[in-house]
Amino acid sequence: MGYFDFDEDERDSYNSNQNEDNHFDWNRQQEQDKDVRNNNQMPIRQKDSLGGWSILFGIIGILTSMLYFLGVPLSVVSIVLAVLARSRAGRFEGKGVAGLCLGIVGVCLSLLFFAMMLSMLQNPELVQAIQELSNSMGMPAGDL
Repeated sequence: MGYFDFDEDERDSYNSNQNEDNHFDWNRQQEQDKDVRNNNQMPIRQKDSLGGWSILFGIIGILTSMLYFLGVPLSVVSIVLAVLARSRAGRFEGKGVAGLCLGIVGVCLSLLFFAMMLSMLQNPELVQAIQELSNSMGMPAGDL
């Protein structure tokens, strides 16, 4: 089918808009277009509130990622909200994608900080230094 080829339906609608003088009737075409727009209204786009909440929890999850007990749950909530936003919209869109990315980054940072903390506590000199610091401040160090 070439660039200037028309389907039969397109050709019929074009021919129906021509008057007897073989001129195109623009007013008639505009009325038909208006009728089509009024009958086939586009659905109103819903606000993506879950995507917005997902972004918020993702940002808070990243900011609290050094505290793994806060960072991981907040980031997981961000991921869950992004997936719920996707299920409502039928596909990942703007805010849902951003919330999902922030949630994944938050989980990864929290796990990275947790692994760093565990590796630092394996060093006996560091544990002894922490105990001495807490004793000098008057706080009981506990059993590290």
